[in-house]
Amino acid sequence: MVVFDRSWYRRVLIDRIDKRVSKRAWEGAYLDIAEFEEQLAGDGTVFVKLWLHISRTEQARRLKAIKSKKLTAWQITEEDEAQHRAYDKYLVAVEEMLTRTDTPFAPWVIVESTDKRFAQLKVLDTTITALERALGRSGVAVESGPGAARDA
Repeated sequence: MVVFDRSWYRRVLIDRIDKRVSKRAWEGAYLDIAEFEEQLAGDGTVFVKLWLHISRTEQARRLKAIKSKKLTAWQITEEDEAQHRAYDKYLVAVEEMLTRTDTPFAPWVIVESTDKRFAQLKVLDTTITALERALGRSGVAVESGPGAARDA
């Protein structure tokens, strides 16, 4: 199992917003992303693409809470602050990214993340479901539901 944070999506989000690449480059990246993910899926990769969404207000609240504590204040960088200030630009870019890179072989799941517990459960449920489906497609019998692992 591998977890990528941003990975090949950086070009269509951060680099786009920060104008580090031309419009032609970030628009062209969408085709690169689709082709790359299709190749990986063809080789058996199971994609669980999650977008954890919080509102601008919730993001501001969390940044403030982290910055207010001595033990966690170091975690907030100027880049974090700049990205928060550009929330509206990111929202437009993210909506386009989700639309243009949501495919049958690598679909996006939007996780409503204001409530952390809800988000954690949705991420786990989404991941387990995707893995069970992939195992089922490969002929592995999978028991699901409460207690399935204990009964095995």
